[in-house]
Amino acid sequence: MRPEERANRLAYNACLRRVGDFGFRAAATRGGLEIVMLTTVLITGAHWLNLFGIGVAMLGTYLSLSDNYFTDHAGEPREPLARYSYNWAVGGIGQNKTYLSGIIEAIAYLPLMAVGPWGMTGLPDAARLLCVACAVGFVASCIGAIFVDAAFYNPDVPFPLVIEVVRATVGFIAAALSAVVVLSADWTELSWWIAAGLCASLVLVQLRIRETDRAFAAARGFADNEQIVGRQAITGLLHSMVGTPLSALHAAMGRFRADDPELYDSFRTVEGGYRQLLAMDVTADVDVDWPGQLTAHLLALGGEYAIAFSFSYPDGKMSRPDRVLAHLILDDLANNAAKSGASRCEIALARTSDGFTASATDDGRPILDEQWLREGGGLQRLNHHLKAHGGGIRYDSGADGAVKCVTAQWVSAGSGYEDVASAS
Repeated sequence: MRPEERANRLAYNACLRRVGDFGFRAAATRGGLEIVMLTTVLITGAHWLNLFGIGVAMLGTYLSLSDNYFTDHAGEPREPLARYSYNWAVGGIGQNKTYLSGIIEAIAYLPLMAVGPWGMTGLPDAARLLCVACAVGFVASCIGAIFVDAAFYNPDVPFPLVIEVVRATVGFIAAALSAVVVLSADWTELSWWIAAGLCASLVLVQLRIRETDRAFAAARGFADNEQIVGRQAITGLLHSMVGTPLSALHAAMGRFRADDPELYDSFRTVEGGYRQLLAMDVTADVDVDWPGQLTAHLLALGGEYAIAFSFSYPDGKMSRPDRVLAHLILDDLANNAAKSGASRCEIALARTSDGFTASATDDGRPILDEQWLREGGGLQRLNHHLKAHGGGIRYDSGADGAVKCVTAQWVSAGSGYEDVASAS
C-alpha cells in the first residue's frame, strides 16, 4: 500500500490516542516472555552468558513500559534513566525518530534468538524450543510496535524509500534472519521442523502491518463522509438563511454596477465566498483555504456551462490580499470563457519575480475589438484593479482564432508571499 493511502488525519489521530496504552500492553507482553526465558535458563542450569541477552532485553522493556505508562498518564518517571528515555520518546511521538528503549531492545534481538538453539546446547529440546518461541514472540512484538507506530500514519512525515521497502518486507526479513540463527544449530528432526515453524511464524507480522494499513485506509472514506455530512448541515442552514436575500441583492447590485463599480466588485467577492462555502459539501478534500474553494467553483461552473476546466497554481503561501485578488481575476476569466461557448479552458496562476500572472486559455468565441476593455465591462473593471496593483491585462488569439488567451499580471500585494511564508 502506498504511503499516501495509509497516511491520513483519522489514522494519525487514532494512533496518537492509543500510543501509551498499546505500547504499554505490548511491552508487558514482552516482559512476560522474558520472564519465561529467564526462568527456563535458571531451572535448566544453562550457561550464564544467556543472561546477558535476556538482561539487555529486560532493560529495554523496562524503559518501554515506563515510556508508555507515563505517556498515557500524567507526570514523568523519577528514576534518571527512565526519565531520560521518556523525554527522548515524547519528543519523537508521531515523527520519524528512534526511541532509546527501542534501540536497546533491538540490540537484544540476536542474543535473545540465540539462547535456545546455541546457549542451551545439550539440554532438553522442549526447553530450547520454549526459549525459541519466547524469542520469536519478543521480536514479533517489537517489529509490530515499530512499524504500526503513529509516525507511519502521519501525512506530514515522509519516509525514505529504503524504510518503506523494509516495512513492506520486514516479516520475511525477520523470518529469514531468525532461521539462519536457529536452524543452523543441532536439533532432532522433529524439533528442527518445530523450530522452523516458529521462525516462519514471523511472516505473520507482515500480515498485521498490512491489515492495520488497510483498516485505516478504509476508515478514511468513512471519515470523509462524516466530514461532508457535517459540512452539509452548516451549508444547508447558510443557504436557507442567506441564499434568497443574496440573490435579490445580486439583481439590485447588477443595476448599479456602472455607478459604483468598486462596491459591485466588493459584493462579488462576498457572493463568491458564499458560493465557495456551498461547494464545500460536494467533496471532503475541498479545503476551506486557497485554492480548494476556487477549484470547487470551477467544477460547478463547468457543470453549468458544459466546459472542462483545468487549474494549475504555484505551491507555497500567498498573502490574503493576493488570494482575494487572484480569486477575483480567475473567477472573471473563467466566467468569460464559459460565456464565450468554450468547451475547454486552462486556468493557470504562476509566480513572477515580483508578483503573479493569471491566464485563461480557451477555445471559445474570440473577443471582438469593440468588446475588449469596453467602458463599464467586466474586463475593463478588472484592468482597473490590476493597474492599481502595478499590473494589467492583455489579450492574445491564435492565427486562426481557434484558441484565445487572456492574461493578467500584478505586483504582489502587501509584504508579498515570501514574507508571509517566512512568518507562517
